[in-house]
Amino acid sequence: MITSRQNDRVKEIRSLKQKKYRDELGLYIVEGFKSVVEVLQSDHKVTLIVGVVEQIERVKLATNTDGISVLEVSPSVYESISDEVTPQGVLAVVKTPTYQTEYSRSTSIALDGVADPGNV
Repeated sequence: MITSRQNDRVKEIRSLKQKKYRDELGLYIVEGFKSVVEVLQSDHKVTLIVGVVEQIERVKLATNTDGISVLEVSPSVYESISDEVTPQGVLAVVKTPTYQTEYSRSTSIALDGVADPGNV
C-alpha cells in the first residue's frame, strides 16, 4: 500500500488530470465504482486500477480484473489523486483508444455531439 503523496507512480497518475499529460502518455482516468466496472466490461484497455482496499475488493467482486495491475493507496493519497468532491475510492487508468478513418478525396466534415443542428 502506498502512503506517500510523493510516490512517483502517484505523481504520474495525478498528472493525468492535465490534458497535456493525457495526450503525452496516451492514458486517461475513469473514476467511481460504477464507471470503473463499466470500463472493465468494455473493450477499452484498462492498464491500472487504483484505490483504497475496500473499493478495490468491491470492483474485484463485481467484474473480472485478471491481468490488470492494482495499486492500493491510503485514503489521503487517493484524495490527492481524485478530482471528485466526495471521492468513491477507486479509479481506473485507461489507454486512450485510437481510431483510423478513411478520407475520401472530396472535402468532408465530421461532426460529433451536435446538440442544435441549427448551429452548424
